[in-house]
Amino acid sequence: MDYDLEKELAVFFKNFEEIFHRDWPYTKAMLGIREPTEADHKSLASIFGESDLEHAIFGSIAPNGTFLNPGLDDPGEDWMHRGKLLESYQRLLPILKKHGIIISNSSKDDEKA
Repeated sequence: MDYDLEKELAVFFKNFEEIFHRDWPYTKAMLGIREPTEADHKSLASIFGESDLEHAIFGSIAPNGTFLNPGLDDPGEDWMHRGKLLESYQRLLPILKKHGIIISNSSKDDEKA
């Protein structure tokens, strides 16, 4: 494989994981995403009267999940392209590790990604 391609893949993957997994709380803060309050739940229920919308708005990532490891059975259920991205990521990750393009970390947090 071309050295420049390997280098850029490694840099991209490192930054991708940093934003969407390891530094997820900060990423959420920068995007203006916060944990829903009881008032948020009540407001949605009073406006729409259904919990499906609430799930769509607040339920795409479990409270202890990250974008790359959302902690849900089907992270692509309501967001097809995200599910495809996560599937592709999960297939590519071991290949990049196998070829030494990215370093395999042994920390528990990184293993979830």
